[in-house]
Amino acid sequence: MQPLIVRVEEPAAAKAPAPPALAAASRVRIVERGLLILGFAALALFGLCHLGAGIYQVVEGLRLEDARRRGASSRVIPAVAVGRLEIPRLGLSVVVRDGADARTLLLAAGHLPGSALPGEPGNVVVAGHRDSFFRGLRDIRAGDSIDIETPSRRIQYRVDSTLIVTPARTDLLDPTDHPTLTLITCYPFHFIGRAPKRFVVRARQIDPEIHLPGFRPLGTTDPKVL
Repeated sequence: MQPLIVRVEEPAAAKAPAPPALAAASRVRIVERGLLILGFAALALFGLCHLGAGIYQVVEGLRLEDARRRGASSRVIPAVAVGRLEIPRLGLSVVVRDGADARTLLLAAGHLPGSALPGEPGNVVVAGHRDSFFRGLRDIRAGDSIDIETPSRRIQYRVDSTLIVTPARTDLLDPTDHPTLTLITCYPFHFIGRAPKRFVVRARQIDPEIHLPGFRPLGTTDPKVL
Protein backbone atom coordinates (compact mmCIF):
# COMPACT_ATOMS: atom_id res chain seq x y z
CA MET A 1 0.00 0.00 0.00
CA GLN A 2 1.43 3.34 -1.15
CA PRO A 3 1.66 6.11 1.39
CA LEU A 4 -0.80 8.95 0.96
CA ILE A 5 0.96 12.11 -0.09
CA VAL A 6 -0.82 15.35 0.55
CA ARG A 7 0.51 18.48 -1.16
CA VAL A 8 -0.27 21.73 0.50
CA GLU A 9 0.22 24.79 -1.72
CA GLU A 10 1.14 27.94 0.06
CA PRO A 11 -0.88 30.96 -0.95
CA ALA A 12 0.93 33.26 -3.38
CA ALA A 13 2.52 36.17 -1.70
CA ALA A 14 0.88 39.46 -2.48
CA LYS A 15 2.85 41.52 -5.02
CA ALA A 16 4.64 44.29 -3.27
CA PRO A 17 3.97 47.74 -4.73
CA ALA A 18 6.79 49.21 -6.78
CA PRO A 19 8.95 51.69 -4.93
CA PRO A 20 7.99 55.30 -5.65
CA ALA A 21 11.29 55.90 -7.45
CA LEU A 22 10.67 53.03 -9.89
CA ALA A 23 7.10 54.16 -10.55
CA ALA A 24 8.28 57.69 -11.30
CA ALA A 25 10.98 56.40 -13.64
CA SER A 26 8.39 54.35 -15.51
CA ARG A 27 6.18 57.40 -15.98
CA VAL A 28 9.16 59.39 -17.27
CA ARG A 29 9.93 56.67 -19.82
CA ILE A 30 6.33 56.72 -21.05
CA VAL A 31 6.43 60.51 -21.44
CA GLU A 32 9.77 60.32 -23.25
CA ARG A 33 8.42 57.75 -25.70
CA GLY A 34 5.34 59.88 -26.31
CA LEU A 35 7.46 62.96 -26.99
CA LEU A 36 9.69 60.95 -29.31
CA ILE A 37 6.68 59.76 -31.31
CA LEU A 38 5.34 63.32 -31.51
CA GLY A 39 8.76 64.55 -32.64
CA PHE A 40 8.93 62.00 -35.44
CA ALA A 41 5.37 62.88 -36.50
CA ALA A 42 6.20 66.61 -36.57
CA LEU A 43 9.37 65.93 -38.55
CA ALA A 44 7.43 63.82 -41.06
CA LEU A 45 4.78 66.54 -41.42
CA PHE A 46 7.51 69.16 -41.92
CA GLY A 47 9.09 67.03 -44.63
CA LEU A 48 5.77 66.48 -46.38
CA CYS A 49 5.03 70.21 -46.37
CA HIS A 50 8.39 71.01 -47.93
CA LEU A 51 7.97 68.21 -50.45
CA GLY A 52 4.56 69.60 -51.41
CA ALA A 53 6.01 73.10 -51.81
CA GLY A 54 8.84 71.77 -53.95
CA ILE A 55 6.43 69.90 -56.21
CA TYR A 56 4.23 72.99 -56.54
CA GLN A 57 7.23 75.14 -57.50
CA VAL A 58 8.28 72.70 -60.23
CA VAL A 59 4.79 72.20 -61.64
CA GLU A 60 3.82 75.88 -61.65
CA GLY A 61 7.20 76.81 -63.08
CA LEU A 62 6.54 74.48 -66.02
CA ARG A 63 3.04 75.90 -66.47
CA LEU A 64 4.41 79.43 -66.49
CA GLU A 65 6.94 78.45 -69.14
CA ASP A 66 4.21 76.84 -71.21
CA ALA A 67 2.04 79.96 -70.89
CA ARG A 68 5.00 82.11 -71.89
CA ARG A 69 5.54 80.05 -75.05
CA ARG A 70 1.87 80.48 -75.91
CA GLY A 71 2.10 84.21 -75.30
CA ALA A 72 -0.77 84.17 -72.83
CA SER A 73 -1.52 86.67 -70.09
CA SER A 74 -1.64 85.65 -66.43
CA ARG A 75 -4.84 87.68 -66.16
CA VAL A 76 -6.66 85.27 -68.46
CA ILE A 77 -5.11 82.12 -67.00
CA PRO A 78 -6.17 82.20 -63.33
CA ALA A 79 -4.87 78.68 -62.72
CA VAL A 80 -1.34 79.81 -63.52
CA ALA A 81 0.76 81.59 -60.91
CA VAL A 82 1.34 85.35 -61.18
CA GLY A 83 4.97 84.87 -62.20
CA ARG A 84 8.45 83.95 -61.05
CA LEU A 85 10.52 86.28 -58.86
CA GLU A 86 14.29 86.07 -59.10
CA ILE A 87 17.15 87.85 -57.33
CA PRO A 88 20.22 86.75 -59.31
CA ARG A 89 22.91 87.80 -56.80
CA LEU A 90 21.24 85.80 -54.03
CA GLY A 91 20.35 82.81 -56.18
CA LEU A 92 16.75 83.30 -55.07
CA SER A 93 14.04 82.05 -57.43
CA VAL A 94 10.43 81.45 -56.41
CA VAL A 95 7.05 81.16 -58.07
CA VAL A 96 4.64 83.88 -56.95
CA ARG A 97 1.04 82.84 -56.43
CA ASP A 98 -1.90 85.22 -56.02
CA GLY A 99 -3.02 85.41 -52.38
CA ALA A 100 -1.47 85.82 -48.94
CA ASP A 101 -3.25 83.08 -46.97
CA ALA A 102 -1.43 80.35 -45.04
CA ARG A 103 -1.72 77.72 -47.79
CA THR A 104 -0.40 80.11 -50.44
CA LEU A 105 2.63 81.07 -48.34
CA LEU A 106 3.32 77.41 -47.67
CA LEU A 107 3.58 76.67 -51.39
CA ALA A 108 4.99 79.89 -52.82
CA ALA A 109 5.55 83.58 -52.33
CA GLY A 110 2.21 85.39 -52.19
CA HIS A 111 1.05 88.37 -54.23
CA LEU A 112 -1.10 90.58 -52.00
CA PRO A 113 -4.60 90.78 -53.54
CA GLY A 114 -5.51 94.34 -54.40
CA SER A 115 -1.93 95.44 -55.01
CA ALA A 116 -0.66 96.08 -58.54
CA LEU A 117 0.31 93.16 -60.72
CA PRO A 118 3.87 93.06 -62.10
CA GLY A 119 4.15 95.51 -64.98
CA GLU A 120 1.20 97.62 -63.84
CA PRO A 121 1.50 101.11 -62.36
CA GLY A 122 1.55 101.19 -58.57
CA ASN A 123 2.90 99.01 -55.78
CA VAL A 124 3.41 95.27 -56.35
CA VAL A 125 3.40 93.66 -52.89
CA VAL A 126 4.80 90.14 -52.43
CA ALA A 127 5.09 88.31 -49.09
CA GLY A 128 7.00 85.17 -48.17
CA HIS A 129 8.16 83.16 -45.17
CA ARG A 130 11.57 84.08 -43.68
CA ASP A 131 12.42 80.40 -43.07
CA SER A 132 11.68 79.17 -46.60
CA PHE A 133 11.38 81.09 -49.87
CA PHE A 134 12.46 84.49 -48.53
CA ARG A 135 15.29 83.21 -46.35
CA GLY A 136 17.82 84.77 -48.74
CA LEU A 137 16.48 88.28 -48.17
CA ARG A 138 18.67 88.55 -45.08
CA ASP A 139 21.60 89.16 -47.46
CA ILE A 140 19.92 91.59 -49.85
CA ARG A 141 21.31 95.09 -50.26
CA ALA A 142 20.61 98.34 -52.08
CA GLY A 143 21.42 98.11 -55.78
CA ASP A 144 20.50 94.43 -56.14
CA SER A 145 18.40 93.65 -59.19
CA ILE A 146 15.08 91.80 -58.94
CA ASP A 147 13.29 90.27 -61.93
CA ILE A 148 9.68 89.17 -62.15
CA GLU A 149 8.85 87.04 -65.16
CA THR A 150 5.17 86.61 -66.01
CA PRO A 151 3.72 84.54 -68.87
CA SER A 152 4.06 87.55 -71.19
CA ARG A 153 6.85 89.81 -69.95
CA ARG A 154 9.84 90.34 -67.71
CA ILE A 155 9.88 93.33 -65.36
CA GLN A 156 13.15 94.50 -63.83
CA TYR A 157 13.52 96.30 -60.49
CA ARG A 158 16.43 97.78 -58.55
CA VAL A 159 16.50 97.68 -54.72
CA ASP A 160 16.32 101.16 -53.20
CA SER A 161 16.24 100.31 -49.51
CA THR A 162 15.41 97.84 -46.76
CA LEU A 163 13.45 98.59 -43.60
CA ILE A 164 12.72 96.86 -40.30
CA VAL A 165 9.26 97.87 -39.12
CA THR A 166 6.38 96.79 -36.91
CA PRO A 167 3.31 95.10 -38.41
CA ALA A 168 1.46 98.40 -37.92
CA ARG A 169 3.27 99.93 -40.93
CA THR A 170 0.48 99.08 -43.35
CA ASP A 171 1.22 102.30 -45.25
CA LEU A 172 3.98 100.37 -47.02
CA LEU A 173 1.23 98.44 -48.82
CA ASP A 174 -0.36 101.59 -50.26
CA PRO A 175 -0.25 102.40 -53.99
CA THR A 176 2.78 104.37 -55.20
CA ASP A 177 3.25 106.95 -57.94
CA HIS A 178 6.23 105.14 -59.45
CA PRO A 179 6.06 101.42 -60.34
CA THR A 180 7.36 99.82 -57.14
CA LEU A 181 8.00 96.32 -55.79
CA THR A 182 7.62 95.69 -52.06
CA LEU A 183 8.82 92.39 -50.55
CA ILE A 184 7.76 91.55 -47.00
CA THR A 185 8.82 88.83 -44.60
CA CYS A 186 8.97 88.37 -40.83
CA TYR A 187 11.94 89.54 -38.74
CA PRO A 188 14.29 88.60 -37.09
CA PHE A 189 15.14 85.85 -39.56
CA HIS A 190 16.33 83.39 -36.88
CA PHE A 191 13.60 84.17 -34.35
CA ILE A 192 11.84 81.12 -32.90
CA GLY A 193 8.09 81.52 -32.82
CA ARG A 194 5.99 84.41 -34.05
CA ALA A 195 8.44 87.11 -35.09
CA PRO A 196 7.56 90.58 -33.75
CA LYS A 197 8.70 92.70 -36.71
CA ARG A 198 8.74 92.82 -40.51
CA PHE A 199 11.62 93.05 -42.94
CA VAL A 200 10.68 95.10 -45.99
CA VAL A 201 12.49 95.51 -49.31
CA ARG A 202 11.55 98.45 -51.54
CA ALA A 203 12.58 98.35 -55.20
CA ARG A 204 11.80 100.54 -58.22
CA GLN A 205 11.06 99.41 -61.74
CA ILE A 206 14.07 100.46 -63.79
CA ASP A 207 13.21 99.41 -67.35
CA PRO A 208 10.10 99.28 -69.44
CA GLU A 209 8.61 95.81 -69.53
CA ILE A 210 10.49 93.39 -71.77
CA HIS A 211 8.27 91.19 -73.93
CA LEU A 212 9.58 87.66 -73.93
CA PRO A 213 10.14 85.55 -77.06
CA GLY A 214 6.86 84.00 -78.15
CA PHE A 215 4.79 86.84 -76.67
CA ARG A 216 1.65 87.67 -78.67
CA PRO A 217 -0.51 90.67 -77.80
CA LEU A 218 -3.97 89.56 -76.74
CA GLY A 219 -6.43 89.40 -79.59
CA THR A 220 -3.94 88.20 -82.20
CA THR A 221 -3.94 84.73 -83.68
CA ASP A 222 -1.15 82.41 -84.63
CA PRO A 223 -1.94 79.22 -86.55
CA LYS A 224 1.12 77.58 -84.97
CA VAL A 225 -0.33 77.95 -81.49
CA LEU A 226 -3.11 75.52 -80.67
